[in-house]
Amino acid sequence: MAEYRLYLLDVQGRIVKATPADCDSDEEALRTAEAMLRSGQAIEVWQRDRRVGVVKRA
Repeated sequence: MAEYRLYLLDVQGRIVKATPADCDSDEEALRTAEAMLRSGQAIEVWQRDRRVGVVKRA
């Protein structure tokens, strides 16, 4: 498992909350972010200094 950080962003793109997540892959980390996207506008997924992706509200 690898350690990821999920950053919940507000409408201005500022970090509201950071959540650690242990996931087996980038895809699992992105799915975890999608499941968390109930509040806020987007979640950035990072693994150390590598930005894995962004999940945005549709």
